[in-house]
Amino acid sequence: MKFARMRGVIPRWLAWCLVGVGTVLATTPFWIPRVSVAAGHALLAKAPRPHMVHRRPALSAAAGFVTTPATPPAPSGQVVATLSIPTLSLVTAVLQGTSDATLLAAPGHYAGSVMPGQVGTSVIAAHNATFFRHLNRLRIGDRIVVTTSQGRFVYQVAGHQVVHQGEGVVDTPYASLLLEACYPLNALYLTPDRYVVEAVPVSDQLAAGVAPQLAPANQVASVQAAIPAAVATHYPLWLSQNSIPMGELTEAGATGVPLVRFQQSSQPIAVEEQAIRLWNAVRFVSQAGSATTLASLVPASAAPAVNPYWHAAQVSFPGVMNVAETLSSTGIPTAVRLTDTDVQIDGQRWSISLTAAVQGQTLRVGSWSATRVP
Repeated sequence: MKFARMRGVIPRWLAWCLVGVGTVLATTPFWIPRVSVAAGHALLAKAPRPHMVHRRPALSAAAGFVTTPATPPAPSGQVVATLSIPTLSLVTAVLQGTSDATLLAAPGHYAGSVMPGQVGTSVIAAHNATFFRHLNRLRIGDRIVVTTSQGRFVYQVAGHQVVHQGEGVVDTPYASLLLEACYPLNALYLTPDRYVVEAVPVSDQLAAGVAPQLAPANQVASVQAAIPAAVATHYPLWLSQNSIPMGELTEAGATGVPLVRFQQSSQPIAVEEQAIRLWNAVRFVSQAGSATTLASLVPASAAPAVNPYWHAAQVSFPGVMNVAETLSSTGIPTAVRLTDTDVQIDGQRWSISLTAAVQGQTLRVGSWSATRVP
């Protein structure tokens, strides 16, 4: 076989190399699963096999599910569980993390989620071409069994959906489970969609020495910004009434590290909206030159040395505002920081930052800084 090119003929050795590469790619659906199975058996030998003592059958997710204590995250790549799906004849180890290298060897536990059996949503992902290639065969009521060092947890499939990559996952007030793979399940390329199976707990058997815990109520109090009524009714404080371009919302625990227990609810957005109302209240009151009202919004200790908004005639926001929230261990915001490094005030550029703290059900300004940008 000859391959024509612009100048002459491709050497025979290169032609055979191209044929070999083509053969490997063409047979990928056949050899990838076999390699994964072989690697999986080796990892399965390292999976947890705890001694079970506590048994609680027929637990209802809606009736106050009893969960296991939270544990520190395991190192990336460590075997943390065994996953068994009888309908798919699948028994495999689960590794910590979802990196490419991890998912080539076994399903991976998403490190930003809780471990199976703990309150919240646990997420296990795998490649569609390997361990989860038949995930769409699961039907409502099918059983999924996960064994960790804390016990054996039985889930029941409650539904499935196809979502776009990066869509939020709803955290539950009980120990739920999500299985995730790229979609379509037979695709041998990176896809923007994910096939997600949702499962709820039906029974568990805890390991010796593991004390059961009652899942806490996931109640969220309404937070309101500390803004005088006269200011709230006189000025357009809501984001929908202004043209401030929004950037990114980041969330972290009190220590600054990402949370193991993640909480995706309306609360972070609600607190962000109230913080923006504080930001706008400070701006409009300053432009109006009302020192008494400004003092009711910003403590004297938190005021900047120079207030660029004071009696300003023109204010615009060509840059974006980024929001960083500090969350409690249950995912409830305790503080929020708004930062905009490009605020145009009377023809001058400023970098402005405002921090607010949640005190009970009230959001108050904690600090405020303004720096002139050359």
